[in-house]
Amino acid sequence: MFLAAIMVLSMVAGAAVLTGSAAAEHEPDATSTSVTEVGDEWRWSGQVLNISGFQSDSTVQVEQVDGNQADQLTSDSNGYVEFDTDGWGTGMVNISDSAGNSSTFEIKQQNINEFDFATDQVISSYNNVTIDSNRANFNVSITADGLDGDQLEEIFNDSGSTMFVNDSAHTGGDSVVVAGEGEVPANFTGVAPGDYEFTMTVVDTGVTATTNVTVADAADFDAQFSENTITQQVGDEIEFDIETTGQPDEFFVNVTDSAGYYTATLNITGLDYSEDETASVVWNTHQAANTSQNLGFSLTDDAGMIQNVSTSGSAITQGTHLVNSTSSFELETFIQDPRQGADYKDAMAVQVAPRSTGPVTIWTAPADFDDNGNITEIVNAATQTSTVANEDLLVAQVEASGIYGYLNETDGAFNQSGGLSLSFTKQSSDPYSDGVSTTLSALGSNADLYTQPDDDQFFVVIDSENHPGYEDGSTWDAEFMINMNENPYVEGSNVTSSSSYTLEDRSVEFTGTMDDEDRLVLPASSDAAVTGETNVAPGTAVNVRMDFGLEFASASGEVADDGTFAVTADLSDREAGDEINEVRVRVPGSDTEATTAGIFEGGTTTEPASFSVEASANGPVMVGDSATLEYTITNDGDEAGTTNYTVMVGGEEVASGTTEELGAGNSTTMTYEDFDTSSAGDISWEVTTDDESASGTLTVEEEEPSDDSSDDSSDDSSDDSSGDDSSGDDGDSDDGGDGGQAGFGLIVALFALIGAALLALRRQN
Repeated sequence: MFLAAIMVLSMVAGAAVLTGSAAAEHEPDATSTSVTEVGDEWRWSGQVLNISGFQSDSTVQVEQVDGNQADQLTSDSNGYVEFDTDGWGTGMVNISDSAGNSSTFEIKQQNINEFDFATDQVISSYNNVTIDSNRANFNVSITADGLDGDQLEEIFNDSGSTMFVNDSAHTGGDSVVVAGEGEVPANFTGVAPGDYEFTMTVVDTGVTATTNVTVADAADFDAQFSENTITQQVGDEIEFDIETTGQPDEFFVNVTDSAGYYTATLNITGLDYSEDETASVVWNTHQAANTSQNLGFSLTDDAGMIQNVSTSGSAITQGTHLVNSTSSFELETFIQDPRQGADYKDAMAVQVAPRSTGPVTIWTAPADFDDNGNITEIVNAATQTSTVANEDLLVAQVEASGIYGYLNETDGAFNQSGGLSLSFTKQSSDPYSDGVSTTLSALGSNADLYTQPDDDQFFVVIDSENHPGYEDGSTWDAEFMINMNENPYVEGSNVTSSSSYTLEDRSVEFTGTMDDEDRLVLPASSDAAVTGETNVAPGTAVNVRMDFGLEFASASGEVADDGTFAVTADLSDREAGDEINEVRVRVPGSDTEATTAGIFEGGTTTEPASFSVEASANGPVMVGDSATLEYTITNDGDEAGTTNYTVMVGGEEVASGTTEELGAGNSTTMTYEDFDTSSAGDISWEVTTDDESASGTLTVEEEEPSDDSSDDSSDDSSDDSSGDDSSGDDGDSDDGGDGGQAGFGLIVALFALIGAALLALRRQN
């Protein structure tokens, strides 16, 4: 017996099947081996085995071990037989001659697990094909409809690919041969647009598989940025969308800085277009120079992939972070590879600015608040404060930018992130003690971290009941710091920002009126209010219970923003002087409470709105003068309301309407000024509401002569008489005449004086 090395060649279509007889010439695609070596490895269904080591010109027996199939071959003069495994299925086979040269081997079925291009669509660029089988070390012949052998060689022998097999027996014409296990490079540059079906055939077994690819026209595709300009702080993440047209299997993004120190090309593939045609991209500027982290670029869609395929520039090669904290970048989209001179589709400017640090602010929220991990709900429920009651939530708000690209959102690892730290230190009155201090990392599960990068802030929520070093009345400093020695964006000194807060035991107390016996005085009304104040967080519920001996009354309320509360209850069925055994206010879920005795003062139920009216006119007035009626309507009830009103003058309606809504005790004033004063007399008026009326009379008077004209008339007539008498009578006649005229004149003068006095008195009234 002798040995021969195994050499795997290809089997072409139409090869002769030589079974049951010796071949004058060996099959050129046969696998050569010896009878002693044929069983050293699996043989594959479809292979032609050229087996040596038998007696020359002798009969060779071939039989399946299970006895289902058998055949006889004849060796040639050199002791060779050719055994075509096609048609023998799979299983163990024994081959032997009469001289005892024999071997047993197993025939397996070769399967092609994968024969697919990376994408179903390509636009004049690489689109590698993957071949996977249950067999190693085999060659395949590839053909494609519409492509000849030369075109196929340009596709699969790009830049001397190591997967290309220079097999003259099977290359040329319309096919090429490549290694059949792994990823085979395929460059479709220059291939005409169209749909192509590729067929691969295993050279020695004849097993085949097909796949399809579309070579598309770049003009049918587009990729546009959702923004024209974006500004973000160095160290933070930039988010943007690229809206595609035509659902390209791949496209590219070029990134360059304005100074020429940064150039990168990114390839985006494998997008899921089932819901939209948008690629959502995140650029972590903290990793912008880190090639091992894909320059900080990633896709939010798990189905897609973005890869850095080319980089250059000192901004990338000098470190893993951007050297300059202020940089301007231009991002461009391409449907075809820009490294091959393709034209861009769209451009966007990105401005990277220096980071910043703002204040630390302390808030508190109710102890029983269930945030469900939603920081927005926490903020809405929280109140800014400098005092936090034990068991309530302590919320520390830190305003800072340029940290969210590397901030570790795991509480226990926060202080390991780029020199970031958040510490809580108790202020100490002892000059020789630095006080108790802890960090966010040390708090671990006792604290929750929430980030809001879009708002340049993060929050830390701590259950104050688990606050390390808790002591009633202790004051603490919450300090955020960035260590300049551990952070690439901070120079010169550490960056710090802090705020103080005080921790207190929970407390509650009454603030209502207390009598001499220190009892809480409450009204016997439908809205009696128990008032108090507390240091627990605003929004916390408070319950009030009143013990009347054989019965109880309960009500609940909520702590207001200023720490006060007013819990109302309907106690209108009580009487003045009734005593309350105990009034208790309690914060549910805790032992925080206050108690006191109580007593009722006189009280009434709430009265509905009721309206009174007061009115007056400015008379008397003289004929022709103006006059005004002024009337005021007042709500004398305990509730707000409106009323109808009517104004009557001289028996006629001159005004009416409905008042605006008036609160308890509020009033409104109106006037009427269109009185007819053209003649003397009395004018009646009346103002009426739904509940009450007011009425009166306006007097209009004639103007009487003045006092001076009466005196002048009397004086003139007296003078004239005296003159006439003195010139026309003698002394005797004068005596007689004077005696008669003097008494009458005196009486007239007296009446004139009395009239003048009465007129003056009337004007005063």
